[in-house]
Amino acid sequence: MRFLLFFLLFCLPLSAEYVHSKKSLQHIQQGIDKILNKIDQNVHVGIEVVSLETKQRLYEKNAHKLFVPASTTKLFVAGAALSTLGPHFTFETSLLTDGPVKDHTIRGNVYLQGSGDPSFTLNDLEQMVLILRLSQIKEIQGDLIVDHSAFDSFPEGPGWMWDDIHSVSYSPMNALSINHNCLNVWVRPADKVATPPRVFAYPKTGYVKIENHATTGEKEEIPSLGRVLRMKRNTIQVKGEIGIRSNIQSFQIPIEGPHLYAVTLLHSVLKKAGIEWKGKMRVQKAPTHAAVLASHRSAPLSVLLHTALKNSDNLYADNLFKKVGQIHFEEQGTWKNGSKAVRHHLEQEAGLAISDLVLVDGSGLSRYNLASPHHVTSYLSWLYNHSPYSAEFLSALSIAGKDGILKKRFATNPPNLRAKSGTMTGISVLSGFLQTADGEPLAFSIMINGFTEKAAFYKADVEDPICIFLAKLSRNE
Repeated sequence: MRFLLFFLLFCLPLSAEYVHSKKSLQHIQQGIDKILNKIDQNVHVGIEVVSLETKQRLYEKNAHKLFVPASTTKLFVAGAALSTLGPHFTFETSLLTDGPVKDHTIRGNVYLQGSGDPSFTLNDLEQMVLILRLSQIKEIQGDLIVDHSAFDSFPEGPGWMWDDIHSVSYSPMNALSINHNCLNVWVRPADKVATPPRVFAYPKTGYVKIENHATTGEKEEIPSLGRVLRMKRNTIQVKGEIGIRSNIQSFQIPIEGPHLYAVTLLHSVLKKAGIEWKGKMRVQKAPTHAAVLASHRSAPLSVLLHTALKNSDNLYADNLFKKVGQIHFEEQGTWKNGSKAVRHHLEQEAGLAISDLVLVDGSGLSRYNLASPHHVTSYLSWLYNHSPYSAEFLSALSIAGKDGILKKRFATNPPNLRAKSGTMTGISVLSGFLQTADGEPLAFSIMINGFTEKAAFYKADVEDPICIFLAKLSRNE
């Protein structure tokens, strides 16, 4: 009798209403194959499409083969962070002291302690110092000490391309980050040709040196900016030519040693606030008995994930990666224990078979990462149907034609789609959720590796057409 009730309640509705017919599956197969026939058959393509209502696989091509997932790696990290930290988790950055406060004087050292907040800014630091000023603090007798011990001291992840570190996308990570660990630089043409352009930087700091080797020219050129890689010095060179009629050009240049950058800025803010200090700047872990002078809390994780996923922010994702490792193992966050913690979540909580999954960073910048379309759709299916934080996860994904990294895609009649894209040289990936014309939710993953053309071609001619085709599906036709 129990078997009969189970059959009547579950099996009959699926076969009668939800399960796609053989004819429908053939239509899907033919439709997607027709799109794929337009591209070079030597390009490595993997696709899986799954119904989230019936768990039926609607389409697959190399679904269990491994690909470099690029930024779609962030999907695994975001889900693990929600599960390990919780959506209300916040990062705390603190000013501490190991000495007493007496007669408007801090009679000890002051520690600037980070916990991994990727959103911490100079303005937040100024607000913390303002609390000292409002407390009538006028002098610090000890040293200014930076504590970034929450994470290890390896700022770049395994498998990152060393020659890409000039880009803001490769901001070095640190437990104490500030202003995305970058210096903002603007270059404006001079009034006369053959003279150096004007260069402005924010924030003003002696921690970074700028060498202006550029010139103003007649042509509409854009200068190049980059940090001198020799000895990893914080020297930014401005080279090339900027057109005399060009608009002001803005750049964000990653800075070596973000924790030292932060404590240098602290010194400047203290001076501006009229708080006297004559000690040294150094690095050391704060003692457990240190008292809190002021602190700043980040927005909750559910909000930070909007930046990590919608805007595909690498610093946010990598800091979350190490934070998950730190909290899960109750030890210093590292690339290694971040990987172990995320893998534990995928295997033990989401029930994924991940023996062949390779995950070494949180941003997806590493070409060592390997995942299959089946890994991704299996995880998305679990998130949608079983995770207690599915709403927070879904809301953090970019919406086709509306916001984030997908704002300019699907510009005309965008499908009902939330997804995460990933792009590197020779790699283009799109994975997420969409609804068919009948309102049936699908999870999909499209992975394309090994091409020499620009990724824009595969986005416009493969990924987007497949998603639009799926969004127009209807069993009622």
